[in-house]
Amino acid sequence: RSPAHQRRWWALGVLSFGLFMASLDNTILNVALPTLARELQASTDELQWTVDAYQVTYAGLLLVAGALVDRWGRSRTFLVGTAVFGAASLLAGLVSATGPLIWARALMGVGAALLAPSTLALVSALFNSSRERTIAFAIWSTANGAGGAAGPLLSGLLLERFSWGSIFLINVPIAVAIIGVGALVLPH
Repeated sequence: RSPAHQRRWWALGVLSFGLFMASLDNTILNVALPTLARELQASTDELQWTVDAYQVTYAGLLLVAGALVDRWGRSRTFLVGTAVFGAASLLAGLVSATGPLIWARALMGVGAALLAPSTLALVSALFNSSRERTIAFAIWSTANGAGGAAGPLLSGLLLERFSWGSIFLINVPIAVAIIGVGALVLPH
């Protein structure tokens, strides 16, 4: 296989991990809600906003982000989205009050909204043959579904061993790795 062929599949791996991470954060908070209520003295409304801030900004900005993909470029939008997501995850993992946590979750949603449509655009651009494109989209779709399914399980595992902030901090090294490898394998 040619280096260009291998590079495309590495790029798919990077894109799939990015989408997995964004999908994971749709569900990872659910198991941690009782812990947040106890440790941050969060009210039911605050807990609801902590969940919804991510989902509302993510879903609400997808169309705008799709337009930015065309304006900024697919790879740049993906890498910027991943950086925003990673930085906001770091912030979410380090705060000690619900107000800043809600804002960090909203910023995570902005990052996810930037990276998600760019993954779709990049997969479409990277794979030209119908056979490879079908396989690539199957992997991409699996990453999306697996992220949502893995969220509660990963949350439970992290909360058994670490503080509640770990459910956000886990995104930071993943985002850094995605940006590092993505800068090498994504088309410029």
